[in-house]
Amino acid sequence: MNNKYFAVLITISVCASNAYAQDSTNPINKYKDMVKLMGGHTIAYKAMKKKIQKSKHENPQYSHFYECMDRKITENTFIEMTAPIFRKKYTEEEADAVITFFTSSTGKKVSYSMATGSKLHLTDSNEKKKFNDFGAKYMNKNRLKLIYGDIQKEAFKYQNELVRKCS
Repeated sequence: MNNKYFAVLITISVCASNAYAQDSTNPINKYKDMVKLMGGHTIAYKAMKKKIQKSKHENPQYSHFYECMDRKITENTFIEMTAPIFRKKYTEEEADAVITFFTSSTGKKVSYSMATGSKLHLTDSNEKKKFNDFGAKYMNKNRLKLIYGDIQKEAFKYQNELVRKCS
């Protein structure tokens, strides 16, 4: 499986929207919730499953390998992999702000737009301001570059581990 493709799928996990249900007993759960709200872990999961099925069909001689990979990759795989990265890059207060934004009506519109690839429609000037202020403070280019770089490193490690387990 192409390392570059896998890394791209992992980085997709900064795009969609899901329900928020925080368990405050474990601090990492806040970051898992953050990933769920921000991230297209579901999109990445479905894309990876589709890629595995396609590869299995194209390479039937390796069907055992692809079946093994298919069993080991879950939606939670993407959440578990990226939450610790976000924990290193965001304080708990910043994570709370990100969660608050993505559970707001504006944040849900942003998540939907990113998840579907549709144009973002923020008609109200307050929504636009809220979105711009949020982006400038919590989603600046330099921070996201560092996060994506760390996600790619983790993706490569995970892929290598998966190849060893399934070979």
